[in-house]
Amino acid sequence: MTAHSEAHPLADAPGRPHLPEHPLISVIVHSFRQRDSIGACLEAVLAQRLSPNVQVEVVLADDGSDDGTVELLEHQVRQRPWLFRPSFNPHRTQLPAPCTPGRWTLLRAMYEARGTYVAFIDGDDHWTDPQKLALQLERMEQRPEAGLCVHDGFDVYADGRTIPYVRARAQRNELPERFTTMDTVLTNYFPKGSMFFRKDRLPEDRTALERAPAMDWTLTLLLSLPAPVEYIDRPMCVRRVSDTGIIAAKAPLVKVEWNIRHLELNDRLTSGAHHGTIQRQLIVLHLRALELAHRMNDRERWSAHLRWCVRHGALGFRAAWRERLALHAPRLLACYSALRGAGRS
Repeated sequence: MTAHSEAHPLADAPGRPHLPEHPLISVIVHSFRQRDSIGACLEAVLAQRLSPNVQVEVVLADDGSDDGTVELLEHQVRQRPWLFRPSFNPHRTQLPAPCTPGRWTLLRAMYEARGTYVAFIDGDDHWTDPQKLALQLERMEQRPEAGLCVHDGFDVYADGRTIPYVRARAQRNELPERFTTMDTVLTNYFPKGSMFFRKDRLPEDRTALERAPAMDWTLTLLLSLPAPVEYIDRPMCVRRVSDTGIIAAKAPLVKVEWNIRHLELNDRLTSGAHHGTIQRQLIVLHLRALELAHRMNDRERWSAHLRWCVRHGALGFRAAWRERLALHAPRLLACYSALRGAGRS
């Protein structure tokens, strides 16, 4: 249906008097202070080639930008009122931690989308293949049991490095056509800009999506529970990575604890079906967090991770004893170490 020769770019689609009431696809463009990049993002959306019978709405979900981004989006709405639907948030709304800013605006747009299928892209990223939506639509209509279709992309760094997104995380060249819950429970494999899902598979209860450290990882996991995630092994989006980004700028210990919280959430969302697998990874992460907290002398977090490691058998008796001394009696540990050193000499 989507690969017919009469397919044309959305930019050249025949104008209609108004937005479709029941579009087949809702594309959400999520932005905040992205005046310099939003143009390239929208150009990539408008370049998508689809058959004339595929009706699309593009939801412009801005999170209270004050740098001229909104004015650029308003111009697009005036140019193509039959395609672009504004969903502007006057002020940036922050859900409670550990949510990243902008979550509320994106969730609102997802749940208010009118399409059978939903795709989204951040305003500082863009799609690189004009067949992206058509290929995903075709795959999803071939597999009606599936809730989500994704594809590969590239991380592009400020220094010019370009790294395949999925392969870098999977650490293997041969990738399956489908990823199961077991595949997605430990790792967030897919770029957010690759997601294409059935709107009716969104959970009625938004709590997990609101509170998860990474909403797209939680959405991937939830959509993988009824049926595997469909994967197209083709890079079709670019994700720009900045050293000052919300995640990249976090301290190493914060990032480790972020992953710990996410794995604990994944354990609950899967009702313990993958508890053993998750627990083994949690041990690795808590040991790493213990090391970092010790090095930083962050005594509160050091103590918390030590308690967890002792309770779950992640440390042997001698290692746990030394950590307790280092935390609560560092001078005593220093004397003990000195005596042992003297004894050896």
